[in-house]
Amino acid sequence: MRKFILLLTVILPVMAWGQTTNNISVSAKAEDIFAGGSSSLVISLTNEGDDKYNGFQFDLFLPGEITLTTDEKDRFTYTFSDRFSSSGMTASIRDLGEGWYRVMGYSLENILITGNEGPLMTLTLKAPEEWGAEDELKGKLSEVVLSRVDGSAIDCEPSEFNINKTQTMMGDVNFSKTVDVTDVMLVVSYILGDIYPDFYIKYADMDKNGIVDITDGMRIVDIILHKE
Repeated sequence: MRKFILLLTVILPVMAWGQTTNNISVSAKAEDIFAGGSSSLVISLTNEGDDKYNGFQFDLFLPGEITLTTDEKDRFTYTFSDRFSSSGMTASIRDLGEGWYRVMGYSLENILITGNEGPLMTLTLKAPEEWGAEDELKGKLSEVVLSRVDGSAIDCEPSEFNINKTQTMMGDVNFSKTVDVTDVMLVVSYILGDIYPDFYIKYADMDKNGIVDITDGMRIVDIILHKE
């Protein structure tokens, strides 16, 4: 019996160590956002082990009266990443109130999440028309659960993410706090090879494809024409 107990004292710590080294985490990263504007919130999964997963859920807290956007049918908008082996994934999102949302990602076709790291899905944030005094806000992910393909589940640690508030908006390429014809002409100059000190490429790349071209300029024109 004493030998058996001694053997357990050796085996159990090794087993526990093997479980804790299988690092699994779900995190979020938000793009900068301005008052009255929108930005992307990317939810990512890192899994350093060999387990396979086919579903996830989490509670999301958004501070500062930031909300998730909805479409014309009042459905929350989202996109899944290419980590899913087909397009058969579905998301269910519920507004819990007071800044909290419950998000579930699942598949009726038992689709697996591929790879060991990278984005799972992207949500779209909407900021209120006016900000308070804080320059940086903190969101939270909690009650994070992953579904294994064997029918079991694993809980992940909660995490926080920053939401940086900016004083400008997409299309305001010279930080003048308004979008006008000057921004259009700065984009045109950039395309033709003339770059001015007050030109901020990040806010000229309207479709966020890493390239500033005439399409971005036309999107800025559209913003100006539809301003109230």
